[in-house]
Amino acid sequence: SALTRIELFSTRFLYEPAKYPESKSAVRHFESVFGAERDNRDFCSFGFEPNPAHRARHLELQSVYRRMKWMYQPIFAGVSDVRGNITFYHMHDSGSMEFGFNSLRTWNQRGMQGEAEVVPVIRLADFLEEIRDRRIPRPFGTYDRPKVVMKMDAEGMEYIILPDLVTSGALCSTVDFCFGEFHPQEFYFPQDHRKTHGGLFLQNATEGKAFGHSLVRAMTSSRHCKTTYSMADDESYLKDKEVFILPNGRVVEGEPVPYPEPET
Repeated sequence: SALTRIELFSTRFLYEPAKYPESKSAVRHFESVFGAERDNRDFCSFGFEPNPAHRARHLELQSVYRRMKWMYQPIFAGVSDVRGNITFYHMHDSGSMEFGFNSLRTWNQRGMQGEAEVVPVIRLADFLEEIRDRRIPRPFGTYDRPKVVMKMDAEGMEYIILPDLVTSGALCSTVDFCFGEFHPQEFYFPQDHRKTHGGLFLQNATEGKAFGHSLVRAMTSSRHCKTTYSMADDESYLKDKEVFILPNGRVVEGEPVPYPEPET
């Protein structure tokens, strides 16, 4: 997942799809790419999380998954078209979830100034090129070939990130399937990146929406781009209180519920 806020549950769509019967798209997308019958030990999932408030939650998930021999690696940084640092703003919305943690607006929906937080960012194109060149170990399950799926929910930064992914070739040569949403909400505009990001200027949400559709159309119309892109978001995990799966059981209301040991 390429993110500017907590979305570790995107990983749970892949590893624990049965928990999300109301999933709008993510479970179906993972199944269409990797199949319904798959071995979770064959996957390596990465999640970008720049919000320090969610660090402990990611590390908790990583620890539990490691005991299941499922690979999840949180990366505590944001993504952009350059490597460096960006100022994000805590919107203090939706309690601890902070849906609005972003780098584009300094005020929340109540008109209150957000608390600034400087966080590191990486160039996502560089990361994808590293993924593309990795050696893939022998799988436990049966698949036709290794594949890469990316979910993007970048809170308005997609207008900066996607042009770089497309023009660098990193997306089209690496990612088999990408799904995510654009954010053409008025409070993210205007976006003037002419001094810092090459020349992008979007006056309002209408221009942002049109620009997003043009990016996807250019990507999917090229015979040299293997990426399938779906404008779809899935947040059916919101306020998920389900406890994590544990190797010897999971606790529900204080009572242990048996869960089978993973095969070795």
